[in-house]
Amino acid sequence: MRPARATLALLALLAFAGPGAAPALAQEAEPLADLPAEPAPDADAQLEAYLDRLGLRPLQADHLAAQLRRAKPEARGPLAQRLAKVYVALLEAETDPARRRLWEDGSRELLSLVPESESFELRLNLAKAGYVKAEEIVERHRLRLASAEEVAEADRLLRALRTEMSDVATKVHRRVEALEKAEESGRENEALAEQVADARRLRSLAFYYTGWT
Repeated sequence: MRPARATLALLALLAFAGPGAAPALAQEAEPLADLPAEPAPDADAQLEAYLDRLGLRPLQADHLAAQLRRAKPEARGPLAQRLAKVYVALLEAETDPARRRLWEDGSRELLSLVPESESFELRLNLAKAGYVKAEEIVERHRLRLASAEEVAEADRLLRALRTEMSDVATKVHRRVEALEKAEESGRENEALAEQVADARRLRSLAFYYTGWT
C-alpha cells in the first residue's frame, strides 16, 4: 500500500470505528514526546506524526519499519533511531509474552538493517527495555506476587540479555581500544575525542547491565 493511500485508509478506519477507536488502538499509550520533531513534507512523515499524536505505537512501529526497509543505507540512521524509541516504549509497556516477542523480533530486524558501528546504542536501548521488564517481574516475585509464567518470562529475558549485553560490551571494548590507539598515535582531534568518550560510555553501560543480568 502506498503511503498516501495508507494515510487515507487509516483515517477512514478511525472515522468508521468512531471516537473511541484511537484510544483502543493506542492501548492507552501516550505519544512519545521525546521523538525528534521534524517537518512533514511528504505522506510518510505526515502519517508518522499523526500516529505519534494519537499514541498508536504498534501502527507507528509498522510504518517506520516499512520506511526503513525501503530506505537507502545512508538515510537509515534517523529512521532507525526513531523506530528504536518506539520499540523501547512498546517493550517496556507490553505485558503479554507473545506480543512482546513480536516486538523483540522487530527489534532484531531493525538491528540487521543498520551498520554494526551504529547499532551499539540501539542494542543497548532495546536491551535496557527488556532488563527493566525482567527486573520488575523479579521484584514482584520477591514479594510473591508474580505468576510462574511471569517468572519463566523473566528468566528467558535475563538469559537472552546476558548474551546480548556481553556481546555488545566485548565489541565496544575493542572499539574503545582502537580509538585510544588512534589518539596515542598523534591523530587526536575533537571528533576523535568525542568518539572515545561515547564509546567509553557505551562500554560502561554494557558491562553494568551484563553484570546485573
